[in-house]
This record gives sequence, C-alpha cells and structure tokens, in this order.
Amino acid sequence: MKREKLFITLCLFFLPLLSTGVFAQSFNANNSNKDLRRSYIELSAGAGMSLFRDLATSPLFYDGASFSVSGGYIGTKKNREIYAGTSYNYGLLTGKFNNTSKSASFYSLDLNHHIMYTLNRYSSSRWSIKSGWSIISTTNIRENSALMNNSLGVENISNIMAAARLTHALSKKSSISISLNVGILNMNYRPGYAYN
Repeated sequence: MKREKLFITLCLFFLPLLSTGVFAQSFNANNSNKDLRRSYIELSAGAGMSLFRDLATSPLFYDGASFSVSGGYIGTKKNREIYAGTSYNYGLLTGKFNNTSKSASFYSLDLNHHIMYTLNRYSSSRWSIKSGWSIISTTNIRENSALMNNSLGVENISNIMAAARLTHALSKKSSISISLNVGILNMNYRPGYAYN
C-alpha cells in the first residue's frame, strides 16, 4: 500500500510535466559554410494512463498510471548527423479478477543511436539525401508477485537497421523530411525464447 501511495504522489508531482519537452541549441559557424555545426539537447517528461496484457505472465488486463522521462543529443554538420537518446518508462497498474485486485508494475528502457551522412552526389540546395545506420534497443520488465513462480517477465528487442532520409527545403527556415529504416539484424530475447 505504501508503494501505491508513493507512486500516486509521484504522478501528481509529474502531472504538470505532462508532455513537456525542453530543447537547448548550440550554434557554431566558422567563415566556411562547410563547417556549419548545430547541436541540440532534448529533455522531456510525462505522465499518463496505461493498459497492458502480458500473456507471458498473466492473461489478465492491467491498467493504471505511468510516467516517463527521456533525453537525447542531436549533432548536425553539413555532411553528417548524429543522434543518441534514451527513455525510461515506469507504471504501477492493477488488475481485477474474482473480486480481488492484484498489482503489477512494468519498467521499460529504450536506447537508440543513429549516424547518417549526406550523399552529396544526389543532393542539391533544395534536396538532401542522407544514409547511414541506426540501432534501437528496448528492454521491458514486468512484475506481478501474485503469480509466484511466473511473477517476472523480461524481454529485450534490438534492431540494427539501414537508415535513409530525404529532405526538401521549403524555405530557408523550414523543410519537410521522410525517413526510412530497414532492419538488417533483428533480435528478440525472452527467458526461454531467443529469436534472430
């Protein structure tokens, strides 16, 4: 019960941060346009409601409150873009069955990183084509102590992908982009199961 009260208190504290993001930018330009550099830091936090069903630990549906925090770094140059980011999610949920209420919690950690280079041969002042690679890894942990020997569910899903982005400059201050990520190596691990 103390754990549930603590979680509700944290949710009320983080509620004003619902879908709040903070961005910071650093700008460095030398005399040559080729050396133009920009870097950004993104931070965000949010609170919300979650609903999940994990057949690995229970056939029941659980719902409740959850919150998340995330951060990342974006560094751009004329011919290269680097991104590294992470996010953490936590939820305390309850499920009802046969007039009893059982609590469950989940934790999720996401890591992602990509590097892309401009293909100068296919780019112009209005169009930019970049290609490179991307890595995304997600780890999910679910706890439900009422299920005894099946009380913990853990999985990791990791992807190594080829990445590409097409950008069209609408004006000096705005542009539109479309991105494509194609899986090269996809891995899924859950105790008792491993897929590549």
